[in-house]
Amino acid sequence: MSYKALDIAKYVINYCIDKEDVQLISNLKLQKIMYYIQAAFLVETGDVAFQEKISAWRYGPVVEVVYHEFKKYVNSEIDERIDSQVVLENKNVRYAYKVQPYNPDEIFIDDHKKIINKVIRGQDKFAAFQLVARTHEEYPWKNAVENAKPYIDINDMRQYFTQNGERIYGE
Repeated sequence: MSYKALDIAKYVINYCIDKEDVQLISNLKLQKIMYYIQAAFLVETGDVAFQEKISAWRYGPVVEVVYHEFKKYVNSEIDERIDSQVVLENKNVRYAYKVQPYNPDEIFIDDHKKIINKVIRGQDKFAAFQLVARTHEEYPWKNAVENAKPYIDINDMRQYFTQNGERIYGE
């Protein structure tokens, strides 16, 4: 079972806002957390957390749809809680959208929320550029960049993090 990357990103943002013992998150840091969430799901469930590809950008892994959704924050912390979302109401009618509440309890199963929470808490101690440096040390990003691949290979992630799972949780 996989989710939409944007649903996971919204969950991460709200979690960081709601928990007093967790730092607020910037878009740059969010991108690295998304990468580690994908790695955690690959190792712990054997499946992807989300289907969207992870790009190998200059500052590390990026889920482009998430990046574009939150780029308005530039390098500031994302401090606006997400309580609603726009969804397609009718696939047969162009621009037929509606706003509905964003409720992660209706989207995620509890075991998956626990995995996401563990990643957030493990990576929370690092600043955004520390996470950039960490991802630059790791084989999946390095392999994509060195071979001029636009995306990080999911099988590279699975193999690397199966052997280096402690990095997923900031160890």
